Amino acid sequence: MGLVAPDLGVLESASESELTQLLKRGMAKLKARERKAVELWAEGMSNRAIASELKTTVGAVKMLLYRTLMKLRKNMSHYACED
Repeated sequence: MGLVAPDLGVLESASESELTQLLKRGMAKLKARERKAVELWAEGMSNRAIASELKTTVGAVKMLLYRTLMKLRKNMSHYACED
């Protein structure tokens, strides 16, 4: 039984510049609160700090980030398939 390379998705096989463009397009489609949460998370802020900034609970931030990152990945995959 030989080794088989894993099936790479569209996002995994994109170049850095392509990913940057896809990310910009995907972020533009997010709601302001979603975009702010992802930006703060990407800057390295903790969920507690993000919750304080957004005036909500840590649990709400966890759920917001999870749903938003899934939405962003879906948007980016959709755009990558269009190009």
